[in-house]
Amino acid sequence: AVQWGAIAAGLTGWLAGNLVCLYYLIGRGANPPFPSIADIGFLALPVCVVVSALLDRRAHTSMTLLRVLDAVTVAAALFLVFWAVAPPGLLNANDRGTLSTAVALAYPIADVVLLTMMILALASAPPDQRGTFALVGGGIATMALADIVWICVSTPPTMSNSTAPSIGWSAGLLMVSAGAMLATRGPTTRPPRHRTSILLACLPYLPLVLAAVVGLAALWPTPGARPILCAGALLMLCALARQLTVRVDHERLLRMLAEQARRDPLTGIGNRALFTDRLNRAMRANRRDGRPVSVLLLDLNDFKLVNDTFGHPTGDLLLVAVAKRLVASVDFRHTVARLGGDEFAIVIDADTSAADAVARAVTAAFAEPFHLDGHELRISPSLGSAAADGVLSAGEILRQADDALYAAKRAQSAARPTDQARTAEP
Repeated sequence: AVQWGAIAAGLTGWLAGNLVCLYYLIGRGANPPFPSIADIGFLALPVCVVVSALLDRRAHTSMTLLRVLDAVTVAAALFLVFWAVAPPGLLNANDRGTLSTAVALAYPIADVVLLTMMILALASAPPDQRGTFALVGGGIATMALADIVWICVSTPPTMSNSTAPSIGWSAGLLMVSAGAMLATRGPTTRPPRHRTSILLACLPYLPLVLAAVVGLAALWPTPGARPILCAGALLMLCALARQLTVRVDHERLLRMLAEQARRDPLTGIGNRALFTDRLNRAMRANRRDGRPVSVLLLDLNDFKLVNDTFGHPTGDLLLVAVAKRLVASVDFRHTVARLGGDEFAIVIDADTSAADAVARAVTAAFAEPFHLDGHELRISPSLGSAAADGVLSAGEILRQADDALYAAKRAQSAARPTDQARTAEP
């Protein structure tokens, strides 16, 4: 909320700057003076975006330092490119005062900072929030690019030559608005994808390549500089390749550790942590927009007898086989997890009829015997389910499903006082 507030404050300042410009254009029939109070509003946006990035509570101190270093690297590279391609009159301070020159230089620097922050934000965005980051970051980056076009086509900047940049500003505002609306819907309940995280981790280094190409092209005609330029370019490319390799390995390690922390080491399906996270997300979606959600709990009848008769290794093989059958019988939208022992759970992200279908599919998955370690085991599950009604919390729906599970076990025990796992040697 604090980060969104900072971005909103920056956009408010930017809007105030535009209102001042409109006052001069419509009310006085002339462009506002340069610099003017409108420039304070325009420059408030990059300041607030930087503040928003620094207020990210998810980042540790070392991660914040890494972001600062990345930001300086990207900003310096982009500013080098801008300096090389900018119109000469923009950077010529001979006919300007100190304040006018400072404000004129503040615009390209601020736009470079905005582009940098948006690149880094997209690279570090959580996988399940990447759509929101892409829209908001892309919108602000589009506004920054429109600013750069405005500066390049009008020196000093005036509103009379802002027809083309206005399209970029409008598109950027629409993208930011769409990103904010997407954020109100909350994170998706689907499993997050990590395949693009390595590519996104390389984004901060792409401006370095562009800066090297632009710098090399600008200095190449200098007599006697070509050997030094070639050696410098080679050194920079080697250092960049090494840094990218380290960054990719780092991202892969973090992704692997994050995945392992949410997976059951025996069966490979989700563990209690993943189940709790998915259930909490589904319950938030249920309270927010009425999206249906159910929980199905199951455990294996006579699992202790399997362990006592055939040993724990066979019991472990049985748990692995059960997990595979559950995953195969459940739609990918739902989450299958092992809570511990022989207890499994499924978060059903669908209506009650779909929950009944899942229960039938799970029961049917145990129709065939399990062939494990030379034994044929016929195992049946006990099931208990509960559906959210928009009022229940995650803990309450879990307790209801747990009560239903034990009621089912008591009913089965009363129906068959003695029930043992049947085995058949091959």
